[in-house]
Amino acid sequence: MRVVLGIVALLLTVAAQAQPPALPAPPPPVPPEYRALYDQIDKALRPLEKRLVRARGPLPIYAAELLPANGNRGYVLLDQHTLATTRIWLDRFAQLGIRGVVFAVPYPLLLRSYPQSKLYVSFYRNVVAEARRRGMTVEIESAVVFANTPFSSVRWDYSNLTLERLTRERREMISTIIEQIAPDYLDLGAEPDTEARLTGLRELNDPARYADHIAALIKGIDRKKTKIGAGFGTWSNPEFARREAELPIDFIALHIYPVDAQAFANAAEGCRIAREKKKEILLDEAWLYKANPSEVTNIASNAKVFARDAFSFWAPLDQRFLRLISNFARAEKIKLVSPVWSTYFFSYIDYDTGVSQLPYADLVQLVNSTATRSVMNGRFSETGVAYHDLIAGRR
Repeated sequence: MRVVLGIVALLLTVAAQAQPPALPAPPPPVPPEYRALYDQIDKALRPLEKRLVRARGPLPIYAAELLPANGNRGYVLLDQHTLATTRIWLDRFAQLGIRGVVFAVPYPLLLRSYPQSKLYVSFYRNVVAEARRRGMTVEIESAVVFANTPFSSVRWDYSNLTLERLTRERREMISTIIEQIAPDYLDLGAEPDTEARLTGLRELNDPARYADHIAALIKGIDRKKTKIGAGFGTWSNPEFARREAELPIDFIALHIYPVDAQAFANAAEGCRIAREKKKEILLDEAWLYKANPSEVTNIASNAKVFARDAFSFWAPLDQRFLRLISNFARAEKIKLVSPVWSTYFFSYIDYDTGVSQLPYADLVQLVNSTATRSVMNGRFSETGVAYHDLIAGRR
């Protein structure tokens, strides 16, 4: 679900050695219009929490989505202030105890034919260097860009794209990522249905055809020190993982949405398949999906659902979800866990009726301006503090 909030550029220097506050403020009350949904999600979380409460497996690498570096931002990445913004986020992540970062470098940004592709390569080389300077593991997700949607500024014509062309051009990009950027992990795609919807190539949403696509992408590729993998979203059939695990890849990736027994059952089956085939497991995207069952369609591109994340009354449920996926990761021996909406480690906005009616883009801008001030001043939200404490073993 490689959607991204546009991050406002940070122009001021970072405050030194800020620490998460010790006593988070109590959350505001749940608005009446969201009471039923809030209670429904609370009810869905409880049996999962009960089942996983005693998880005592190995600790994963606790990572987070590095949103300022997400390739869906497009040309904004080339702004002179964006790298400075990214450095500050990395410093804040380090203060939370985060030891890994995940970000999207999607097709077609690094194609030789794509405008200013060399500048994108240079930007990402610098991002990886900055992350490693802080001792962080780096994972890149490189599926297809969310072009022509509310979630990306990139415009790209998929109308004449064929699977053969996509495979050929993605192979070029994969080689560039490995040779010039050299992440620790490279996820070639964990949402086949999303890729199918964005590109119009329906065959990508078939487990056998998708596995064939991944096989063609990696055939003959010199991986150097980069581990390569693929996966599936847990709203989809674990048959994707079964087919992928037969390939010469290093890991299976999971995107966990929504919060229900079936999604976690699918995730557990994906983990079982990976272990059986001696593959590592990365939970490289997850967040509390705030939707009722009738809304669980087109999961990766539902602006109405994602807009709900902005409001501070959700914070207690977000914190419980973080603890849940941590326990799940320990129980299933998952190597890395990365919550996606790291914006909310810094700030939410309070709910009011007027704000709730804003268009998605305007709401995002408001959230990001609030989060930017928090990042600059070294302030963390209650959810950021909870993740810090979870990593430190306090929760």
